[in-house]
Amino acid sequence: MLRFRLKKLIEEVAELRGEKFYLTNLSKESGLDKNALSRLANHPKITPSSEVYNKLLNFAYNEFRKAYKNRTDQEVAELIQRDFVLFVPDALKVAEPNHITPDDFEYHTR
Repeated sequence: MLRFRLKKLIEEVAELRGEKFYLTNLSKESGLDKNALSRLANHPKITPSSEVYNKLLNFAYNEFRKAYKNRTDQEVAELIQRDFVLFVPDALKVAEPNHITPDDFEYHTR
């Protein structure tokens, strides 16, 4: 399953812009419903549709592309993937997916 670090994205965009950035701003600029974003931010176990991921990733890409003009498209995409997208295998019973360590991915034979 995929998780999107929405709160981290909002914090990073606010830092890049040097001004406060809220879910309402993200909603207007990404084209996503404010209520859907609020649910995603407050209930991290919700799995959004691919359309939601697509709009969030496109927003993040465009935002960071402007900020990091000296980086290639591939580097910006990798930065977004590394910082904002988290892959959690369904088999893991992890309460807080933001706190996964490499040890959580060890293969267990039980």
